[in-house]
Amino acid sequence: NFKAGDLSKHTFTVFALGDRSYAKFCEAGKFFDKKLEACGAKRVGKMGIGDACDEDGWETGYTAWLPETLSALGVAAEEESSTPPEPPFRVHEVCPDGHPGLNAVVPPQLCPPGAALARIVENRRLPPSDYERDIRHFVIDNTEVDLPFNLGDAVGLYPQNLPEDVDEALAWFNIEGDRLLSLTCLDETASARLMALGKQHTSARQIFTEILDIFGKPSRSFCSALAKFASASEAAELKDIAQGARFKELQDLSVSFFDIFKM
Repeated sequence: NFKAGDLSKHTFTVFALGDRSYAKFCEAGKFFDKKLEACGAKRVGKMGIGDACDEDGWETGYTAWLPETLSALGVAAEEESSTPPEPPFRVHEVCPDGHPGLNAVVPPQLCPPGAALARIVENRRLPPSDYERDIRHFVIDNTEVDLPFNLGDAVGLYPQNLPEDVDEALAWFNIEGDRLLSLTCLDETASARLMALGKQHTSARQIFTEILDIFGKPSRSFCSALAKFASASEAAELKDIAQGARFKELQDLSVSFFDIFKM
């Protein structure tokens, strides 16, 4: 409901997220950018574009846009620290002495507050195998749980890592997967699902299966962050990956977070 001149005392900047394979790429961001200017607000810097199709996803555009925008706003750039950040979670063993009965308990599958878990009984790819976009048809079983669906409700999919992959990762990290753990979330911005993890007993196996995207696609910023936990030689290699052409080479080989750890 703003009119021309209503926002003349304000400045703004926009970073838009999108996927260039869609016809209306970043349309919402472009709309707000134009409307804010039309209402008299002063644009600071160029509108940023985060493209999911870029080499490093939306982070590619964000990494270039952020320092320019901070400079335009007169904000000092954040100093790069060589020390690891504070952990967002605190983890304790429920029974450090390894009580066999207690550690045999299997933690319940995670479910965000206010949601209900339902099984997927069909997961079928729709386009031909040579089509670049993976479009899926899912069938959800509602015979075991009441699933009323109202306008505005959302269905979330929570994929799990394969058991054999989880076993390999736990063995490589030398983590006993089935000891019961108590997790306290120290990050107030964490998702409701992660907050729920702190309200029940869990295990490393559950965390590696349901939470960690350990076999997903790493980013340049991940390699830079991991360097803070590494030895001097490892840190140099990780920074080289993060800043140079080697990242693209590894990306073309479909390396995962776990592959980066194992290098």
